Amino acid sequence: LMSGVKLSGRIKSFDKYSVILEANNQEQLIFKHAISTVVVSRPLHGGGSHGSGTSSPGAPLPVNEQPETHS
Repeated sequence: LMSGVKLSGRIKSFDKYSVILEANNQEQLIFKHAISTVVVSRPLHGGGSHGSGTSSPGAPLPVNEQPETHS
């Protein structure tokens, strides 16, 4: 986070302004403006590319480069 706090878990859901992070059977609501970087711990499933192809797996991605989907 922008405050220096590091969180880890699975992104359960997200929308335009927030992310629900799940870890240890607990959910946390995190506002996107508070996120500084996102690191993927394993390759994304699906095999498709959702960006310009300039990012490598495991590299930090700015939040605004994450694909927006509605679950």
